[in-house]
Amino acid sequence: MKLVRERAGVKSIYPTKADPYLVDYFLNTVTDPVILEIRRERGTEFPMEGLRIQDVKRWHIGERLIMPKTGIWISGIEQNLDLDGDGQPDNYVSAKLMEKAGISVLAINYNGSSLSSAGHHLSEGDHGYIIAYSTFCEGYTWSEKKYLFPIPSADITLNEGLGQNYGW
Repeated sequence: MKLVRERAGVKSIYPTKADPYLVDYFLNTVTDPVILEIRRERGTEFPMEGLRIQDVKRWHIGERLIMPKTGIWISGIEQNLDLDGDGQPDNYVSAKLMEKAGISVLAINYNGSSLSSAGHHLSEGDHGYIIAYSTFCEGYTWSEKKYLFPIPSADITLNEGLGQNYGW
């Protein structure tokens, strides 16, 4: 981790206290602050390197893949947001597709609005956490068998002492 951060010009940190959000995110399976930081870093620094599913299986957190993805808390729609804290609005939350000069518009599905293409809504209706792409995982389940790959039938045929992994 140290090498990755140094290459990016970011100071290495060594947390001494577990982040409660990360403990919850990893389903209360880890409380060591350094291990939590390594897992967080792997998720943010290596997302497109094809390793995430192996991490999910290794850490036994497949349920995380089907849980709703929540974003920031929005106090209400039709409001300016100052996400970078500079005192100037840089985003606007709206229930309609629109453009606003100089800032980004976040279109939210609200009260039957026709923004289904926006793909996200607020957890409490007109305020709350952004729930992104909640229909993506509808009806999808994560079963225990997915932590292991099936053993190819040709291999089982070649070695009669070899059995199939459970669930396959």
